[in-house]
Amino acid sequence: MPPKNHSRNLRLIASIVALGIIGGSVWYTQFHKDTALTFEDASKDQKELLQEIRTVQPDDHIRGNPDAKLVFVVYSDFGCPFCNKFHDTMEQIIDQYGRGGDVAWVFRHIPLTQLHPQANVYALASECVAKHGGNQAFWKFADSLFEAKKPESEVSAQEIVSLAQAAGVGADTFTACMESDELQKRITTDFDEARATGAEGSPFTVLITQHDRVSFGGARPYVAVASATETILKTIGITTIERPDASNSASNQFTDALRQTPPSTQPTDTATTASSTAPLP
Repeated sequence: MPPKNHSRNLRLIASIVALGIIGGSVWYTQFHKDTALTFEDASKDQKELLQEIRTVQPDDHIRGNPDAKLVFVVYSDFGCPFCNKFHDTMEQIIDQYGRGGDVAWVFRHIPLTQLHPQANVYALASECVAKHGGNQAFWKFADSLFEAKKPESEVSAQEIVSLAQAAGVGADTFTACMESDELQKRITTDFDEARATGAEGSPFTVLITQHDRVSFGGARPYVAVASATETILKTIGITTIERPDASNSASNQFTDALRQTPPSTQPTDTATTASSTAPLP
């Protein structure tokens, strides 16, 4: 069931008609060009609209420090190939700049069901996983869902259940949540917030600092987003961007943690393997 705000959906459809003609080629170009990401001066009305975007909430899906000085709020669509690419870009951004606690990434929803019929189902599935598995389970599911989603095919209902199980949520619990549709309001809230701020497609990103807010649309390449990130961090007084400490490598961290962890008494993963590729109803 798609978001139930019909007037906003009508405006969205009008935007999508235009995007259907030129949007694909424009966003493809945006993703592949290696120029730095720049922000034009927003109008007074646009700045006021951006102020309506919620700051980090206790129940947000977040990677990084909730109190980070720079927060990327990304409105994404699990059915969108551009969102898929940008998800990879944001993973690199957080890996590079989030380790020191200065940069965070918040995931919110903008399922464009007119373009991606199962987008709202995927969004609801991610919310059910988050409710019953927590923030870490949400991100594991989101990463896996983007990896499983192919441009030419949908992810089957059986596959979605398996992904939820792999993220740590039982099949019966997950299925009951999906059937209740209880979390649809959260998705609709995200959708309406993005549209009210001027989003005309997905992904749509708002960068929030203590002093300013800017936004951009489309799947921009890593080099452009990284350049903008460094510029903004320097603007707000963070001049040293530290790479991971070579003396405490990931392998050392893992080995030390493994030595300190007692043998697990938890049962092994019993997630079922989906064999059916039937599309969702």
